[in-house]
Amino acid sequence: MRGGKARVRGVLPLRAMPQGELLDTALVLLRLRALPMFVLALPLLAIEQIVLWYAGAPLLDVYAGLDEWWPVIAALFACEVAIVGVLGAYAGSAVVPALLGQNVSHWALFRRMRPLALLVTMLLPVVVALLGAYFGMIGWIAGYGFLGMAGVALVVDRSGWPFGALGRSAALATRLGWRGFWGRLRAFAVWLGIRVALAIGPIMFLWQFGFVATAYFGDWSVLLMWGLAGTVSCAALACFDAVLLIDTRIRTEGLDIALRRAAANGTDPADVVVHTPPRKFAPPVVLYSPASPPPAPPAPPAPPRLPGIVRPSAPSGRES
Repeated sequence: MRGGKARVRGVLPLRAMPQGELLDTALVLLRLRALPMFVLALPLLAIEQIVLWYAGAPLLDVYAGLDEWWPVIAALFACEVAIVGVLGAYAGSAVVPALLGQNVSHWALFRRMRPLALLVTMLLPVVVALLGAYFGMIGWIAGYGFLGMAGVALVVDRSGWPFGALGRSAALATRLGWRGFWGRLRAFAVWLGIRVALAIGPIMFLWQFGFVATAYFGDWSVLLMWGLAGTVSCAALACFDAVLLIDTRIRTEGLDIALRRAAANGTDPADVVVHTPPRKFAPPVVLYSPASPPPAPPAPPAPPRLPGIVRPSAPSGRES
């Protein structure tokens, strides 16, 4: 050991993890930063419920058809991309101290979020998600799977905005046989089911005791319960994105090795987490132009002399 600690002791495991352990580790990160994550998620989910209301939620009842449900569903899935992306920026700023065992205040993590860059970067995924969800849901799957980690990449990898973070998100999602892409979709399906389970109980309670006319989105109380359940699911998905980015970099870039080496050398491990693109080497310099002939190859070396053989010397003059 040359200065510093040889081991990186963090709350999160510094190794590759399977899908189930990624979900568990995301909950560990959420418990560490539950208060600021929920405080940030509440106004975002309130905006989502307002968007759903104006998208046609009051028209939904037992007689509503698919043409009335579909705009609300498209607006809901587009808002999910925006909310998870914004929360992912905070989760990304929190995952690095948790990985390195650093004690950083909640407010200091807020200052690392790069808010202007984050809002500009998330515009394209939200537009892609809205149009993709409205026109058949295939585009939403692609937008969420490939571009959804842009908020995390913007903070953890310090990528350029907007296209640097979007490209970094797509690159990480397609590595290892699209492991990040399918992992994000599985996590969204899991937490969508949990969100329905968290919301359906209070909604049925309100409906049974007559506090709401129907158990559909046409009542503000139902939207309130749905939004409160979404604060947990969206925060957990954001933490999953942060953990997934670290896991992908450990598997493909050797981030765990770099962090341990930095700790052993006494350097700051936080500098290693920032992604550095590979350098592009310049082509070799040509010392002659294509029109001129190449330089001649060197002459072969002289054959070695055999030991014990003396060459006769030339006569020096006329014999007397």
